[in-house]
Amino acid sequence: MFKSLSLLLTAALGMCAQIAQCQTLSESILARWQTYIFVSTEMPRSQLETLARDSLNTRTTLVFNGFGRGGQAAIQNYVFQVNQSCCLGKASFAIDPVLTSKYKVTSVPTFLLAVGTSTLPTEYSMMSGDMQWANAIKYWAQESKSAQIRQEATHLYSIYSR
Repeated sequence: MFKSLSLLLTAALGMCAQIAQCQTLSESILARWQTYIFVSTEMPRSQLETLARDSLNTRTTLVFNGFGRGGQAAIQNYVFQVNQSCCLGKASFAIDPVLTSKYKVTSVPTFLLAVGTSTLPTEYSMMSGDMQWANAIKYWAQESKSAQIRQEATHLYSIYSR
């Protein structure tokens, strides 16, 4: 079921030119650590493109709360255009109001690093602000009170800075 849902979402949003290069929904669910950047169609397109580009090396998913103005067709087209202009169709996007609500995301961009979808304080950290993904990872690596978040952020930062 997860594989078919993943393929459906990938096809529906036009997220990947080659599915093998994207983290599928089932891979995402099974992975220990999850990284998300919550975004909006109301953000400047250049900022969204920068965040999408930033997300590629760390296999981070950019998450919209909903379809926004214009509905599903409009957001599919918007994501396709953003993805093609910055990332050759390789950035991973999702629409997930449940995840947005679960972490009480109220502003964008919001950066989230979590063990699975845990909401235990020692298993996730998030921050919001006008910054790049690397800044969020670096902050967690240096300042997080959770040793496991510091360790994972250090790992992500080493991947990101290659």
